[in-house]
Amino acid sequence: MMNKVFRGEIGDMLEVYMDDMIVKSCEETDHTAHLRKVFEQAKKHNMRFIPEKCTFGIRAGKFLGFYLTERGIEANPDKCRALAEFPTPDSKKSIETLNGMLTSLSRFVAKSAQDALPLFKLLRKEDVFEWTN
Repeated sequence: MMNKVFRGEIGDMLEVYMDDMIVKSCEETDHTAHLRKVFEQAKKHNMRFIPEKCTFGIRAGKFLGFYLTERGIEANPDKCRALAEFPTPDSKKSIETLNGMLTSLSRFVAKSAQDALPLFKLLRKEDVFEWTN
């Protein structure tokens, strides 16, 4: 539905994923006009926004687990911090958690799949878990 309602704006000044959306503008004056256009389209289709879930006029922020800035998509600082503070794995379950964290940041690290391969090998059923430095 969102794609139909906002088809004229998506890719230009608006990005939509399911029921999440971000209005993007280069200039503050444009941003006000872009927001007005989005609100008008939403009103035409009886759509409502939840004020507590809305943020306006920011230059950077989290969207779908990523951090969006004027430069583009960047690694989410919260995910980076969680990875840096992750304790040494002590079980296959903690390796699975670590692999999930690494996968979520893989687009920002060159050769990350190659570097993470030893961690995925630790998950084989026939292998006994042993963490070494």
